[in-house]
Amino acid sequence: MEDIGLRSTRIRTYERGLISVPNGSLATANVENLSARDKMRVSCKIPLRYETSREQLERVLADVSTMLRAHPRVESSTAWIRLARLAESALELEMQAYVLTRDFDDSPPCAKTG
Repeated sequence: MEDIGLRSTRIRTYERGLISVPNGSLATANVENLSARDKMRVSCKIPLRYETSREQLERVLADVSTMLRAHPRVESSTAWIRLARLAESALELEMQAYVLTRDFDDSPPCAKTG
């Protein structure tokens, strides 16, 4: 929250932009309170070169999956990684997990880049 005025509220975004919202709109809007969450969803895309062999790909998938499930702050039942698509310039892996933290600043780097 940047400023609450009589007519509008100014909100600073994560990208440091400033949004001005009329208070009348806020009164009727559904507002999500991110500070009340118990965990954060982290989703990352990981590119691998096309020269990656099948054995290397399988090893990366297995190793990342093991690391995710072994991490104390990762909810292991929600963690997964897969080959998502054959992109124009790389094999694209997709990873997702819930991290047991409420603080955006305490989250993994890929959570901050979206």
